[in-house]
Amino acid sequence: MARWARIRAAERNTSVSRLVGELLKEEMRAEKGYRQAMERFLARKPICTDGQLLEEAWGLQDRFRLPWWDALLAAAARVSDCRYLLSEDFQEGMELGEFRVVNPFLNEPDNFL
Repeated sequence: MARWARIRAAERNTSVSRLVGELLKEEMRAEKGYRQAMERFLARKPICTDGQLLEEAWGLQDRFRLPWWDALLAAAARVSDCRYLLSEDFQEGMELGEFRVVNPFLNEPDNFL
């Protein structure tokens, strides 16, 4: 590692200590960007795949005869208190409890919002 640092510092015409400082600064900037991205993601209140979500999906799968992954998606929308589920894969206008399926390719936002 020390040999690599000496070579890299020589290539950049700088000292090893300055090179290490610059590398640490870049790493901290990248880590700060990662943290900010995670904070934005968590602010959206993502749902977890837990027992409640699985039970909800099983119920929707049985009630509406949905394929498993569609039922899981619908359960996630339901648990998240969505009013609409935007999808071209479900039947347009289908009511799934408290929300309705809307095909975004067949509807303008003003038609359902």
